[in-house]
Amino acid sequence: MSIESHPKGSALPTRDTSQPSICTSIKRFDTLFGKGHAPGISDDWIYTDRPALDIYTSKFANEILVRVTWLHVYLDAARLKGLIDGWTAVLRGREDQVPPFHRFSEDPAVCLETDSKPEKWVCWSNALRRFGKVLFIFRVMQARERCLHDVETDLVDLGMLPVVLG
Repeated sequence: MSIESHPKGSALPTRDTSQPSICTSIKRFDTLFGKGHAPGISDDWIYTDRPALDIYTSKFANEILVRVTWLHVYLDAARLKGLIDGWTAVLRGREDQVPPFHRFSEDPAVCLETDSKPEKWVCWSNALRRFGKVLFIFRVMQARERCLHDVETDLVDLGMLPVVLG
């Protein structure tokens, strides 16, 4: 069956639109995206034996829908992009374009380290330096104290915190 002839699949946005499209509610398409298979809340990850990376596909005659659910400790957005880039490279028959796999013990950002000084950007003059950092920390601590004092005063006024007279 083609996606256009499926009752719910035909309501999905198509890729031949010139403008971005907005789906009303993803819940309408639960049966297409494997409802019941995907974790919905953190307890689904903690108290069940679900994989850290869950991939669910729905195949039509002319389309394949893919739902990917993962734990953030397993993949961040950049690694998810690498996974999808690698997957699509294999599907196109271009295994040589699969990004390299980095182990947990490796730092993929090590190639970004340089000993050069940072270039001056638009707000360079507003960046916090020595005295500015100390002043900023002092002001944050003052604001925190004022906030805690205000909350304490409000709780006493509401009778939710006993007044201790010394």
